[in-house]
Amino acid sequence: MSTSESDSSDQRTTDWHPQHDQAWGEVQQFVADLSELSQSETPLPQYAEAVLGKTSEILSASSGAVWTSPRAGQFSLQCRVAADPSDDLRAHETPTEEHLAFLQNAVESVAPGEIRSRETTEAGNSLITFAGVFRLDRNVAGVIEISLPGNLSDAALRGNKRLLAMVCDLMGDYLQRQQIRGLNQSHQQWNRFETLVRRAHQSLDLMETAYRLVGDGRVFVGCDRVSLAVWIRGKLTVVAISGVDTLDQRSGIVRSMTDLAGCVAKTRQWMRFRDETEKMPPPLEQAVSP
Repeated sequence: MSTSESDSSDQRTTDWHPQHDQAWGEVQQFVADLSELSQSETPLPQYAEAVLGKTSEILSASSGAVWTSPRAGQFSLQCRVAADPSDDLRAHETPTEEHLAFLQNAVESVAPGEIRSRETTEAGNSLITFAGVFRLDRNVAGVIEISLPGNLSDAALRGNKRLLAMVCDLMGDYLQRQQIRGLNQSHQQWNRFETLVRRAHQSLDLMETAYRLVGDGRVFVGCDRVSLAVWIRGKLTVVAISGVDTLDQRSGIVRSMTDLAGCVAKTRQWMRFRDETEKMPPPLEQAVSP
């Protein structure tokens, strides 16, 4: 072995530490966990909270936040984590002017994967805050913020920036999948609606059509029961209830439904009842009361 090769080997041995492999393994596991989570059907609030928690943990962040941006210049706090258990979430729901300017500066970055930073102090400690943008169809969807100790080395800060940029990309992938999933669900719902309408027009018989509507309608809406009342000789009459083969017009439940349908029809508006009658007109309140 030549002297130069020996020196190179000694240098590699000097630079290598077992902790390097361990840290890289943790990063690989972190990325794998987020990739799996990004492919799930987890709702955005729970997904953002999980991503922020995992990111803050691996970066040993003092705090972090996920902001969504429904409109240009507007930011809504989705979730926040902090190492200090006394941290008050409500105190951070509305960003200060300086903070808002920082978030706006982050979303105006044009380079993909660009991470903006600013130096701040919190409880007397020097911090550096990174902000990365996640996008949907190249449009800004929100910002991820991570605050780290200000005494980190330049190499550590560069590594943390790259990791945060990867997290932003994974959040964009998640939003893309959610959008595609939503479009597929809308397409399936439209197909179900077309099937319902087609079946409803298969017969001219009132009762056959009525029972088909309440039966198929219950499945389409995704509820426990659907009832149908129609005008017969100038009077609203309940003609079909899903899951009920025959109706007794003299029964208490059918009479109550008929009275309620009549009251709602007079308003020419739809009604949603959730066991609250304070704001209801007296006729409607009486109709829904047991």
